[in-house]
Amino acid sequence: MEWDQIPYRSTIYPEIDPGQYSHDLFKDQVVLITGSGRGIGKQLGFAFASLGAKVCFTDLELAHAQAAADEAANSTGNPALAIAADVRVFGDLDRLYCETVEKLGHIDILINNAGYGDFLTFDIARPEEYWDVVTLNLKAPMDLTRLVLPSMIERNSGTIICVTTTGAVDNYPYTIPYMVAKTGQAKFVHCLFHEVKSTNIRLFHIHPGAPATRMGDPNYAMKPYAQEAKPKLKEWVFGYLPSLNEDIRLGVWTMVYLAAGRVISQS
Repeated sequence: MEWDQIPYRSTIYPEIDPGQYSHDLFKDQVVLITGSGRGIGKQLGFAFASLGAKVCFTDLELAHAQAAADEAANSTGNPALAIAADVRVFGDLDRLYCETVEKLGHIDILINNAGYGDFLTFDIARPEEYWDVVTLNLKAPMDLTRLVLPSMIERNSGTIICVTTTGAVDNYPYTIPYMVAKTGQAKFVHCLFHEVKSTNIRLFHIHPGAPATRMGDPNYAMKPYAQEAKPKLKEWVFGYLPSLNEDIRLGVWTMVYLAAGRVISQS
C-alpha cells in the first residue's frame, strides 16, 4: 500500500474496536505506563485495567497517579498501583521499576508515554530547557526500557511501546528539541528491534493522534518569554492547538491492539 492510500483515522474503527476483547484478555499481566496521571496515559491505564491487567500509574505528582489508580481499581476490581516519579532522574526510574515489580510482578507491557514539547524558534531556545526536553523524551524511555528489558529477555516475552509523533518521521519547525528527541526515540525502537527480533518481545512506536489534552493548552505549550519574543508564532499556536480535538480512544485502543498481539513488530 502506498503512503497516500493509507486511510486517515480520527476515531475508533473495526480493527481496534474495544468490543472485540474479553474482559480478562490481560489477566495477571503487569502494565507500566509513564505519564499516566492524566491525558492519554491515564485513559490507557483505564483501558488495560478494564481488560484484567494490573496497572502501575505514574506521574510527577502522586495525587494525579493515585486518583487514576483508585479510579481504575474501583471500577474494575483489578489491582492498580500509584507511584510518583520524575522519569528524567534515573534513580526515580530504578525505584519505579523495583517497586512495580515488588508490588505487582514482572512487567509484561511497558508504555513510554510521558513527554512534553513547547513551541518556539531555535534562535531563542534556552539550552537548559531543550536538553531537559531531550532528557524527558529520549533518555527517559531508553533508561526505563534498559531496566525492564533483561526480565523480558529472560522470560522471552513482553511488549514495549513508545509514544512518539509524526514528527519522528517528518520535519516540523518551531518545536525542534521535541522532534529531535522523538526521532531518536523512534530510531531507538527500530534498532532495538533488530537486537531482540529472535525473541518474542515486540516493539512499536506510535503517533497517538491529537486529542485535547494538556499538551494542547497554548499557555502550557508556549512559554511566556517565547510568546513575547515571537508574536506571530504565538498567534499561530493559539489558533492551531485549540483545533486539535481527535478522539482520545484512537491512540489508546490502537496501543491495546498492539499489546494484544494482533500485529507482529517489524522494522
